[in-house]
Amino acid sequence: MNEEILAGLKIAKERGFSPEDAAKSFINAGYNVSEVREASAFLLKGFSPLPTVTKEGSVSKVAPAILLEEKKEMSNKTKWIIFTVVALIVVTILMSLLLFKEQFLSVVDSISP
Repeated sequence: MNEEILAGLKIAKERGFSPEDAAKSFINAGYNVSEVREASAFLLKGFSPLPTVTKEGSVSKVAPAILLEEKKEMSNKTKWIIFTVVALIVVTILMSLLLFKEQFLSVVDSISP
């Protein structure tokens, strides 16, 4: 069974696509029709793929494409967290400058000649 197709169908299912639409997408992309149907039937039965042994001898349960997808998602989540924290800091500084404008200006006046 083609693990790449199975992994792709599983991702499509997790994202809310129907099994038929996901299978059609793989077939339209040029994948072998019988392999797509086999993977789709396997996934519809509710089985998870068996671990496979790579050439190096390590056991892999997930296709490399899924690992890259998860790494990309983690990267996007990290970017959003950093963006949110920076935005909150900037908003806090601006609000404090607006609220304490007089005190800020008096400090600046006392520092400058």
